[in-house]
Amino acid sequence: MSAFSIDTAAARRRGGSLVDEGDRWSADAAAVRELAERLRLGWAGVPARRAIELAAERAWSAGTLLRLASDAAERADVPLAGEVAEMVAVTEGRATTPSFGSLLDHLSGWSPRAGDLGGTGDAELRSPYVGVGRDRLDRGRNLIARALADTADLGQIRPDEFEIVELRNDRYVVVLPGVIDLSSPHLWFDDDHRSVRDLDQVAATSAWSSSVADNRYAQMVWEEIRAAGVPAGASLLLVGHSFGADTAVDLAADRRFNGEEFRVTHVVAAGYHVDPLVPDVDPSTEVLVVQNRRDVAVIGEAVGHSQTFATAVTAVAGPLLAGVVLPGALVLDGIDSATARARDITVGPVLAAAEIGNWALHRHDALVELATGAVLSDHDDVASAAVELVTMRPGVRSIGSNAVVDVFDGGAAGFGHRQSNYIDHLTTTTEPAVVEFLASLDDAGYAGVGTAIAIDISVPRRD
Repeated sequence: MSAFSIDTAAARRRGGSLVDEGDRWSADAAAVRELAERLRLGWAGVPARRAIELAAERAWSAGTLLRLASDAAERADVPLAGEVAEMVAVTEGRATTPSFGSLLDHLSGWSPRAGDLGGTGDAELRSPYVGVGRDRLDRGRNLIARALADTADLGQIRPDEFEIVELRNDRYVVVLPGVIDLSSPHLWFDDDHRSVRDLDQVAATSAWSSSVADNRYAQMVWEEIRAAGVPAGASLLLVGHSFGADTAVDLAADRRFNGEEFRVTHVVAAGYHVDPLVPDVDPSTEVLVVQNRRDVAVIGEAVGHSQTFATAVTAVAGPLLAGVVLPGALVLDGIDSATARARDITVGPVLAAAEIGNWALHRHDALVELATGAVLSDHDDVASAAVELVTMRPGVRSIGSNAVVDVFDGGAAGFGHRQSNYIDHLTTTTEPAVVEFLASLDDAGYAGVGTAIAIDISVPRRD
């Protein structure tokens, strides 16, 4: 009787090459879609593109299965045959089995990289996680680097999507990107895809609390995690950047989501001022907050949470808006006039606020500039004034017994907010508390091989 054997090193290499091939076919499919749109081929261009997409999906699944089999064989803790069913389920992805309602979407193929209207809840396979690293720390670093990179990659997560990574043993990584209109704000939901990751429609109402009731993004993620087939009691790692970090903390702070339905063991919140919200998270959940001291978005959020900023904006906004809506002739006659008026009417009220004290006396120019910029949507003024008002000191501190806040002196790419600044830091930091958190992700079973599934969270037209 012959015994089953596997060359794990060769299988792992082949699995990696299959994943790489799938990535190349995915890029080819995107190029074919773009060409077909330029040629206005319509549905005539779908079969060729869909064939390439299916090839990518099969390469990803086969590569994932080979790497999972290699890991199982090397562990040799249970017979390989006993794990086959679970490994196959992971490689196929629970959420990607087409139902009757999504059959047309399945036949027409992946959504465009710019996102699309409708399709809420549609799930698509994307490039899998491969779980590489020399040791537990290296694997933890690579996991978070990959997740944060995904939040910036439209090939992996569209503007109207988030990502679930399915691992073995009921472990899942939930990847939550930030808003899609930070650099170019607009009112209402985006007409092209109605993504729930919207600044003025969703993020603005969520910034002040850890309640899921105030965060439509968190609500839709919760609904789609459940719809994707993630079983009750599953262990989750939530990784968020920017508004995604706020959403991760909101979900972890909800006792029904984190406790009754799922078990959030770890949260990584990068590029967002979540410090006031972290105490609401259950102490059993480990939290890592990462903030680049050069990140203008984080600085702005910190200022925005302060009573000082609220006082300044209120002092400016009231008289300005009163001038706009007064009956009769329009009072304001241009931005220059509005700015001058704001400076005149703000200095007194802001400096008179008792809680500001000496802090404001030394920074009154920046306060006026920040408040005026906020009311008049002058983003350059807001950014420059915010940097003057808040200086985040690099260092690591704790919040309670379960949270670590790591403020680092990082790069300035994308006004300090770009994911690369955070990836560079987390892949090199030697801070003991941060290093131990990253290594614990491998111990908890999150740094292995997993299938990535992108799920559409467009807000339906009726809302």
